[in-house]
Amino acid sequence: MNDIKKYTPPEKVKWLAVSTTIWLITIAIAAFGPKLLWDNQTSITLLAIALNLLAGLFVIKSNLQYWNSLDEMIQRVHLNAMGIALGLGIVGGLSFSLLETSDIIQTEFDLSFMVILMSLSYLISIIVGMKRLR
Repeated sequence: MNDIKKYTPPEKVKWLAVSTTIWLITIAIAAFGPKLLWDNQTSITLLAIALNLLAGLFVIKSNLQYWNSLDEMIQRVHLNAMGIALGLGIVGGLSFSLLETSDIIQTEFDLSFMVILMSLSYLISIIVGMKRLR
């Protein structure tokens, strides 16, 4: 039983927070920079998007390192939460898209709706899963 990790090392949590913050900043730069900073210059926009993609890869790496530092039960809670978030994102997103393409609703589909749905379902699933562990 000594090989089971009993806590998450603070450096894994810190690196996850730092890399996620950097990624969010690069999203803001790529999203708002073309209009506010560099007057829609395609080459600079492509560079900002490439920088965001690189930062996103570091977020994925830091997430994997974080999850690998968790004990098996908490890893399972995260795995179940990711499955629920992915399922709701796909089912909810495709259903919303079908409603839109069928002209049943007049709202334009925005990717941010799906991101919000998946994020909230992941957060709620983590909270419920952690309460079940206690």
